[in-house]
Amino acid sequence: ENEEASLFFQEKTPPTPMPAGTYAPTVSHAPTWDGYPLTLLIQLDDFSRETGFSITSVDKEITYLERRQGYYKKSQMVVEKVRIPEGVKAILTFTDEGGDGICCENGHGYFQLYSDQGSLILDESGIFSNGVNKTFVVGEPQTLPPTISASPSVSLAPSFNVFPITIAVQLDQWSD
Repeated sequence: ENEEASLFFQEKTPPTPMPAGTYAPTVSHAPTWDGYPLTLLIQLDDFSRETGFSITSVDKEITYLERRQGYYKKSQMVVEKVRIPEGVKAILTFTDEGGDGICCENGHGYFQLYSDQGSLILDESGIFSNGVNKTFVVGEPQTLPPTISASPSVSLAPSFNVFPITIAVQLDQWSD
């Protein structure tokens, strides 16, 4: 039985001749690009087919990522990843065919843009009509270093007055 199996696998079919002027395919590595990684988080409303967005250079010459209206089929949380060269000034544009943004009566949508390090670059509600444009610079948000102030000065003792305040907290569906 083993002899029959080994004879079966030893038989080879002759290679198919290639037409003249063609070359056998070669294996190559995937191209690399050193753009700065960004993550766009979108909570769509109930009419997600109406929503589209693009990330372009401010002069609109380069489109880094685009999803046209109709691309998304259902209300969902969407995570899109894109790489853009660091330091580029870009525009994130959302459009809504229904003219009601991605919020309110049809769901509570929003969008957020994060840097590779997890820093929040944009945090926007879905409240807009037909469209909204948000400009940002690609890279880590700049933080100012602490400054040293002049010598402390003496001030009067603070007075403590009681002022009533109201704090309202609205929880979302992910809160426990």
